[in-house]
Amino acid sequence: MRIIWQEYKLLDKSTNHSTETEIIRHIKNNGHDIRYYCSYKYRKLYFGLDKNTIHYINLAKIKTIRSIVFLFKLFSLNIYLTFFLKPNVVILDYMVLLVSWPSILFSKIFDGSIKYILDIRTLPVNKERFKTEFKIFQLSFRIACKFCDGISFITPFMKEFLLANVKHINLPTVIWSSGFNEHLFRPTENHKRTKDFVLFYHGGLSLSRGVLELIKVTKYLKDDGLPVKLKLIGNIVDQEKLYGFIHENRMEDYCNISAPVEIEKIPGLIAECDLPVVPLSHFIGWRVSSPLKLMEYLAMGKCVVATDIEAHRDVMGSMPFAFYAKSEKAEDLKEAIELAYENKHQFNEYGKLARRFVLEKYTWRIQANNLINFLDNLNNE
Repeated sequence: MRIIWQEYKLLDKSTNHSTETEIIRHIKNNGHDIRYYCSYKYRKLYFGLDKNTIHYINLAKIKTIRSIVFLFKLFSLNIYLTFFLKPNVVILDYMVLLVSWPSILFSKIFDGSIKYILDIRTLPVNKERFKTEFKIFQLSFRIACKFCDGISFITPFMKEFLLANVKHINLPTVIWSSGFNEHLFRPTENHKRTKDFVLFYHGGLSLSRGVLELIKVTKYLKDDGLPVKLKLIGNIVDQEKLYGFIHENRMEDYCNISAPVEIEKIPGLIAECDLPVVPLSHFIGWRVSSPLKLMEYLAMGKCVVATDIEAHRDVMGSMPFAFYAKSEKAEDLKEAIELAYENKHQFNEYGKLARRFVLEKYTWRIQANNLINFLDNLNNE
């Protein structure tokens, strides 16, 4: 198959680029020709792939028109693809589809052999702008239901949520979730430098992701006499409030925030912690998601404290390595962390179970095969 994948994404700025790069690598290893189109903010990175695989679309220098220019270039690209490159399958995210649907219509009129897939990895996640941005998303989704040949979803709940209000849709669908590289993320001996009970989180550091509540609960646990430390890695969105709470409560000695690091360094950081925490709120943008970090923590043989939302429950169910908090609020996180702390003597046993569990369901190879089989069947119809 010849596959074109287009996303409205700055790949070099993304901390979850493995969603694309790992899937692309497995698709290529299966003998298919795939080309990925995106953009960049600072520099063109290829993550071990060649320049014929990742194609960067240059952004306009004027910031206010960058998005418009980028999307227009993708529209033009789709016209070119239709009449010259003629791939078997084109995968688009909802923003690209929103501006490219006329080219899909042209393709179906003049050719009809190209299969178009809307791939849904996320809903809009900015809480302040969610209502407006979700209306745009819904418009794109309705376009997909009318013009696309299939839809891929990141989770079962994403599919359930989006199809709940859609009538008479007969499009083929597939679910492929976040995964992990089993060769990179593998348990190692914990070389902890202190006797503290280290909590860990990596990813976007924002209020909407529950990070302030995680910082708060660390203080509450420390005040109660637990020997806790908190390690946070990622891009800080709400810097003033997060650092403000840390400084106001003199937490610098046991709460550390570091900038994002290369994915190759993440396994070592996870190995040094005792308990990763995923404090995502009940916001619908998180409920339908498939947190990459969750797969990585389990792959490293770690028990996890996570909020009791579909994104976590659908993966871990009632497995003993999962310690659920009722919400992202500090009081609920505290209860779950204390329960995990009481069971820390079983972490080694539970961690081995966590590793076996994700190896059976959530490697990137498994997720890529889900997508490849779907595209094969669609292409052969």
